[in-house]
Amino acid sequence: MNMHSTPHASAQVKVADWSLWLKHISGDPALTKRLASLKAGETVTLTVGGHKGVWEKKADGKDGRPTGGLKPLDDDTRKAWFGLYKTRRGALVDIALAPSEGSPARRSARPQARADVLEAASPADKEAAWAAFTALRQAGWRFDSRPSGRDALHERGPRG
Repeated sequence: MNMHSTPHASAQVKVADWSLWLKHISGDPALTKRLASLKAGETVTLTVGGHKGVWEKKADGKDGRPTGGLKPLDDDTRKAWFGLYKTRRGALVDIALAPSEGSPARRSARPQARADVLEAASPADKEAAWAAFTALRQAGWRFDSRPSGRDALHERGPRG
């Protein structure tokens, strides 16, 4: 089979780190663009170096800019990628979307809230939070700096 018989672009990625970096993908700009469009925490199934596995888009940087990398998500993918890193560092290996990822249905690897990806509260959310906080006073909570020991709580003098 010659190089002109392949119906689609053949992408390769350089094995250069513990993570897979989008800047190291060559040969298929559409694949690179698709992977770059993932949001932090979204996953994609890729075949890398002959190993099919699940990869997660890395978290955005502290300044909010997206990180151009993917990390192996499950144990099998980690073992395969780390094995490539140990034995073939610097080499180019084939990379492609797994057949089931032809039209990727994006999903979050972690459906629960993540502390590193917080959204700014809307003015309505801030107002509701302040109202709930101030309502605690009516429920018997105090906001002043009175002594709060056992004796002070029961409004009696110190034992003695």
